Amino acid sequence: MSESVVPGLAPSVSGARADIGGGAGSARAVRAMPLAVLPALRRRSSRCYRIVALDDRGRLAESAVIAALGWRPGQRLAIRVVEGVVLIEADAGGVFRLSRRCHVPLPAPVRRWCALGAGDRVLLVAEPARGRLTVYSLTVLDGVLSSVHERVWGEAE
Repeated sequence: MSESVVPGLAPSVSGARADIGGGAGSARAVRAMPLAVLPALRRRSSRCYRIVALDDRGRLAESAVIAALGWRPGQRLAIRVVEGVVLIEADAGGVFRLSRRCHVPLPAPVRRWCALGAGDRVLLVAEPARGRLTVYSLTVLDGVLSSVHERVWGEAE
């Protein structure tokens, strides 16, 4: 059995032309394919994202998010639910407070409305400029991302 070397598929370093499939005496030369033009990426977001698990007392603990918001232990909070999404804002008249360890409480009615239990993971989105925290359950994220997922993979569910 004789050995043969298969030439690489990448264009040559010079980039002008690359010999493909030939060895000595090959007359076939092709132009290197142009690089794809990628869309410009948006600027880095001012939001802080983290995925955390709800503890057995219905609290969320994530120090980077709390630090980004500038919240301190005892910070009063207003908590409400809209379309299965938990909205939390610093509010001097808020009924809820950050714990001394800066854990964010999710009251039992909020957990029930959002079908959240101990150990469930959620996406936290902090918006420091607006002083607010948004909590998305994986169920809500699945609903939001399903159409994008199907579109990019070219499939319909």
